[in-house]
Amino acid sequence: MEQLTTFRLGSHWCGIPLETVQEAVVAGEVTPVPLSPPEVVGLINLRGRIITVVDLAPVLHLETAESGGARMQVVLDGTWRDVSLLVDRMDDVITVEEENLEPPPETLDEGIRNLITGAFERPGGIVLSLDLEQILASVLGRDR
Repeated sequence: MEQLTTFRLGSHWCGIPLETVQEAVVAGEVTPVPLSPPEVVGLINLRGRIITVVDLAPVLHLETAESGGARMQVVLDGTWRDVSLLVDRMDDVITVEEENLEPPPETLDEGIRNLITGAFERPGGIVLSLDLEQILASVLGRDR
């Protein structure tokens, strides 16, 4: 059994382990970093901590929401506590039984499939469970 924090990226539902999340905040002003990868939006100062903002949509080759509403940042905890993930909107914390977790859909590009630990169905659609270690190591070029 695993608890996931879920959020939207465009029309897709995604989730990450609850224990990796410190908090969610409304996305504010971000300071760009020259020569950073395109997925790195920039840096924010969150109560004295410098946090790298990573946009998950281009990492997963997903479109973001078309609405003009404010996006959210999922500030991570633990080994990636200096990173936040830019998402379209937050959703619920849900509990997933391991037997309900399916392998990543075969329809996904192979380069994306290794960034997803699995998928499961819930009312309203399919949720992709993301592999944070793989995603952040590929974007930031470092292991934790």
